[in-house]
Amino acid sequence: EVFIDGTLVGTTTARQDGSWSFVVTSSTPLPSGNHIITAKARDQAGNLSPPSSPSQLTVDTEAPTVRDTSPQDQASNVPINEIIKVVFSEQMDPSSFELQTSFTVTDNNGNPVAGDVFLDQDGMKASFHLRFNSSLNYSTTYTVNVSTGVRDRAGNNMNAEYPWAFATENERDIVPPKVVSTEPANKQKGIPITTRSIIVKFTEEMDPSTINSGTFIVYNMVDGTELGRTISLDKDTKIVNIKLDSNLEYLKDYKVTVSQQVSDIVGNAMVNEYYWTFTSEEEPDIVPPKILSTYPADRDFGIVVNSIIIVRFSEKM
Repeated sequence: EVFIDGTLVGTTTARQDGSWSFVVTSSTPLPSGNHIITAKARDQAGNLSPPSSPSQLTVDTEAPTVRDTSPQDQASNVPINEIIKVVFSEQMDPSSFELQTSFTVTDNNGNPVAGDVFLDQDGMKASFHLRFNSSLNYSTTYTVNVSTGVRDRAGNNMNAEYPWAFATENERDIVPPKVVSTEPANKQKGIPITTRSIIVKFTEEMDPSTINSGTFIVYNMVDGTELGRTISLDKDTKIVNIKLDSNLEYLKDYKVTVSQQVSDIVGNAMVNEYYWTFTSEEEPDIVPPKILSTYPADRDFGIVVNSIIIVRFSEKM
């Protein structure tokens, strides 16, 4: 006699070695969960034994579900070397992941991504590993799908497909910034002393925290003095404006240096310090010229008729 949870469900005949088996034929299947099985044996004389030691039977009729994914659905800025993972509600059958259609990854053009699926030892976490040491593409949306062909260890398949999507990171900028142009230009001469603005244009957007009076310096090359200045970053963030506190001096050489500590918005620093020079204008001449002498002199007489008349000025004319 066979009992499940204390209820007689039928009888069976033991084999000669004492082993026996029993198939539940009830029209009402056992619900999911743990059940206790016991048995009583009757000998040929009709004597009934005490109940056997209980055995536990676990019935699983519930379909597995996806509990979590990595990356999360609609995640963005995902690293291109990310391992795609799925956590299930229960232990899964490894053989159900052998079909290429059971766990798929496609890009936003519908192209499949080559990879292999592995189950962790606990059987509840599946990981998708790209083949050939490859990686995902930058700035791409990927769709992952777990099909209904995936099943748990009791043979229950997923009730419905489980799709989700994520987007990878933009391509990383590893190029250091460079100076494209300057105003005044390198070695330019005759710069007006009233020039109060020095412009530096870079190849890319710059990090404002690295733009300051310590990283942009203006020197008077004659005596080595440092000019007072205020540094600002223009709206397009590629142009730095050095505003001088006072006018330049006449006919002086000036040097502007940009420190190697200056970096772009992702942290790439200048490879080397950048510098250039320019020269201010000469002091204007505001003294009118004078006639120092003439030949013939004023009121001279007896001058030879073919003489050259000469006028001598106080400065170049």
